[in-house]
Amino acid sequence: MVLAVTGLNHITLAVSDVPRSLAFYRDVLGFRPRAVWDMGAYLEIGTLWLCLSKDKDVRLAPHPDYTHIASACRIPTTLIYENASWPMRQFGKTIRVKVLRPTFLIQMDTK
Repeated sequence: MVLAVTGLNHITLAVSDVPRSLAFYRDVLGFRPRAVWDMGAYLEIGTLWLCLSKDKDVRLAPHPDYTHIASACRIPTTLIYENASWPMRQFGKTIRVKVLRPTFLIQMDTK
C-alpha cells in the first residue's frame, strides 16, 4: 500500500527573533497571522501554514547547499523594484527576481 501525500500541512522555520520574523512575513510578504506566542507564530498564505519557531540553535549564516523556499506572486514589476526592494534590504535579505509571465517568482536568501 502506498501512502499518497495530498499536500503540505505546514512548514516550520527556526528563527532567532520571532517579532522580527513575524514582521517580515506579515508586512513584506503578506502572510496572515493565525496564532502568535512568545516562542513562535503560525501564519497562513493561500492553503499553506508557516510556523516560525524560536530556536536558540538557529543557523545565522546561509546554508551552503541549494535549500530554499520560492514564493509565487502576482505583482507588477514596478512594485517589485520600487517598493519590495527596500523592505528586503531592511530585513537583511537578498532578493532575486525571476520573471515567468504573468507570475513573478521571488526567492529570498539570507545573505
